[in-house]
Amino acid sequence: MKSETIRSKDRLLTVGMYPENCRELRFVYNKKYESLYKWPEDSHLLLSFSRIMGSKPKPSIQNWIKTVGKEEAERIIEESKRIGTLMHTYLETSLWKFCNIHYQNLPPIVAPHGKDPQEIKKASAMGSVILQEGLKNRLQEVWGMEAHVYFDHYFRGTIDLVGVYNNKPCIVDFKQTRNPKKREWVEEHFMQLACYGMSHNHLCKTKIEQGIILMCSRDLQYQEFKLEGKEWKHYCHAFLKELKEYVDEEYTITKKRWDSINQTMKELI
Repeated sequence: MKSETIRSKDRLLTVGMYPENCRELRFVYNKKYESLYKWPEDSHLLLSFSRIMGSKPKPSIQNWIKTVGKEEAERIIEESKRIGTLMHTYLETSLWKFCNIHYQNLPPIVAPHGKDPQEIKKASAMGSVILQEGLKNRLQEVWGMEAHVYFDHYFRGTIDLVGVYNNKPCIVDFKQTRNPKKREWVEEHFMQLACYGMSHNHLCKTKIEQGIILMCSRDLQYQEFKLEGKEWKHYCHAFLKELKEYVDEEYTITKKRWDSINQTMKELI
């Protein structure tokens, strides 16, 4: 393991620790959809996935806040955001680095610089676990990282990684967690994969029917949660239900317009 510093356009970014055997990761950076990963000019008006899903009260979260106290809950949430951002930065910059083995003219990554060395070290170690356990010998092509997708001027999202994974087109989501998760605890993340898959299919005319969550806990336990087949279709429909409930509550939209949106999205499942 060695420390590496990446120079971006406007800052010096210390990413952390990179695995020395990075060249063992072999994949192709395929730029065929690159020009499409751009939000429209009115993207600030589009709904985000988190906004759609965040509109409902979550009793489990409220109970947790009551248990640990509001101040401690806020500290934990902010710490998790920082470590999550740093881990994503580590993974994204690492993957671009591997792409640059074969492609020398890729744009530099501009990402936030962590102030706490211990958080950088922890996030880098977690990212390294995901690289070695989740991506090595599984990732064949990268189509985009932090890829912006949207659907028909209604909602938008940013995909962590999209490409060919285990020889199939796939949405890949990176997650950090304080403690390992059970499958039933990540249902909202499954809807996120489905939402992004349908959006990518609509925008890029692809046929993505698979998603995977690659997760690492603070004590470096690796987990993965795969979504495909009937489950993929189930969570596509589950997201459409959540979207309809949000639209009914927050927007005035004609039945004809919703039926058109709903039909278009169902054709993408």
